[in-house]
Amino acid sequence: MSPKKPTIAHRLEYAAFRTFDFLIRRLSLTTTYKLGELLGRIAYLSFPRERIKVLNNLRFAYGNEKPISQLKEIASKTFERNGANLFSSLRVPFLSDSEVLQHASCEGLDELKQSCSKNGAILVCPHMGNWELLAQLTFLANNAFPSATHSRPLNNKLIDRIIEKRRTRRGLQLFPKQASSHKLSSFVRSGGALCILADQRVGPRGFPGTFFNRPTTSSPLPALLAKRTNSDIFLLHCLTESPGYWKIKISKIPQTDTQTCVDSIEKAWRESPADVFWFAERWKLSGRNPLEFLNKYSSSDPPKRKLRTISFNSPKDHQPFPSDLVELSNLLIDLNAPNHKISDLIKKINDSGSTPVDFYLAPKNHVKKLKKLCVKTLVIPHEDL
Repeated sequence: MSPKKPTIAHRLEYAAFRTFDFLIRRLSLTTTYKLGELLGRIAYLSFPRERIKVLNNLRFAYGNEKPISQLKEIASKTFERNGANLFSSLRVPFLSDSEVLQHASCEGLDELKQSCSKNGAILVCPHMGNWELLAQLTFLANNAFPSATHSRPLNNKLIDRIIEKRRTRRGLQLFPKQASSHKLSSFVRSGGALCILADQRVGPRGFPGTFFNRPTTSSPLPALLAKRTNSDIFLLHCLTESPGYWKIKISKIPQTDTQTCVDSIEKAWRESPADVFWFAERWKLSGRNPLEFLNKYSSSDPPKRKLRTISFNSPKDHQPFPSDLVELSNLLIDLNAPNHKISDLIKKINDSGSTPVDFYLAPKNHVKKLKKLCVKTLVIPHEDL
């Protein structure tokens, strides 16, 4: 099957992208950083839904660890820092070799080089910092080893070709998202360092563990590949040290298992929360069987924090989930009341706890209505449990 031809919308996006390219190449990296920071500050004030999403994700992560005032400060800083990192990442491909070295440092390369010279290495990477600098890893290591990552191509093939060319200019290899584990393993065994973005939730089929002490699922791929190739596994993350200057940190993960990998990502997120991409729905429950993963936990070692659930008009003492994983509260309200009254009540409930609500339970005949009022939060019929 021949590839689809670019649409008019794709060509317009491409024209806008090239125009932006032309303008940003004429700015210094520090100026680009400050411009992105300013636009991030404007976005924080202009997009309330995204502001709420970021704040909710921070509440999911920290709970009662930090007061809401501090979480709001981090949310504001997140917009600024991510705007700065986004614009800077678009400027990085145009830097000369000497300029890259002026704006970035790398810590922990020696141990990674040693591992790659033996059996290769797996690099666990979170979405944080100036991610385009991570594409310079082979260059920063003086070509001591090849590096690669796997990613999903952009929908706009015109822009995707440019991005791919820029990311591979200094030695990074790109595997498509659908690449077989055999190809990935072969690359690692040949002495390569394979970067895997592993801080996203992967649905009920993922590894059941904890993240910020809460039940969730994570990708088992880094640990599986490390065991299959008998290679070491490292955390690779990027921190902003000052406007226009970043530090890439590489640290060996002591155990080759998924939970230890997730714990290392959490440690990186805590080190510099404003650098984290809190805009993703990391804790969102979705899919055909979104709560199936709860059955995989051992009762002998429950998470320190539970999922928060609100049940609308459920039968008395009805708890269909393990009490050590889910905290359920019953709420008796008139579900035939006007939508705005129910919506206001839901918002009040969601904002009142230490964390937002993970999912709601409702009578089947009211689920459709409540799904609209609960926005993106999962609503499950009582009858399906």
